[in-house]
Amino acid sequence: MKSETLYRNFWKSLLIIIVLAILGGGIMGIRAKRHQSTTYTAKTNIVISHDLKINDNKSQDNIVNADLSMMPTYEEIAKNMTVSKEARQYLSSKMKKDYSQNDINSAIDAKTQPQSLVLTLEATTKSKEDSVTIANASAKAFVKELPKVQPGVENVRIVDKATKSDTSSKTSPSIKKHVAVGVALGGLVGLIISFVFITSKEFNLK
Repeated sequence: MKSETLYRNFWKSLLIIIVLAILGGGIMGIRAKRHQSTTYTAKTNIVISHDLKINDNKSQDNIVNADLSMMPTYEEIAKNMTVSKEARQYLSSKMKKDYSQNDINSAIDAKTQPQSLVLTLEATTKSKEDSVTIANASAKAFVKELPKVQPGVENVRIVDKATKSDTSSKTSPSIKKHVAVGVALGGLVGLIISFVFITSKEFNLK
C-alpha cells in the first residue's frame, strides 16, 4: 500500500513539474516574442595617415608610429557631436525628420584595431537602409572634419563604403534563451509545489 502511494505521488509530482515547466517556457517565450526587435549594423572603413611623400625628410617609421598612437584620438573625434551634426547634413529631408543630431550620435560607434591605421565606423538602427546611409554620411563628415581638428593629417580617405549586402543584424531578446529560463523556473516551482504537497500529505496522515 505504501509503495503504491509512493508510486502515485511520484507520477503526480512529475506531472506537476512537466506542466509548470511547459507553462513557464510558453509564458517566457510569448513575453520575449512581444518585446523582440531587430537592429541592423552597417560599417565603413577609413584610412588615416600622413602623406609620406610630403614628409620625406622625416623617418617614415616615426610618422607611422605617430599615426598609430593617434588612432584612439581619431576614434573619439569620430564619435563627437560635431561629426554627427555634419553627417546629418548629408541625409535626405525625410531622414532628417526621423533622425536628430543626437540620434545619429547614438547610432554611431567607432572602432580601431592595434597596429592599424584603419578606423571602422558602425551605424546601428532598426532599418538596414538607414544604417547604411548614416554610416556613409558619418564617414563623409569625419573625412571633412578631421583635418580641421588635426591639421597635420593629409591623408584621410574612405576605403570601404557601407552597403546593404554587408550589413549584419541582431535580434533580441533571444526566444530560445527565454524559453529555456522559463522551463527551468517552471520546473523548479513544480518541484517545490510537489515537495510541499507530498510533505503536507504525509504530515496529515500522521
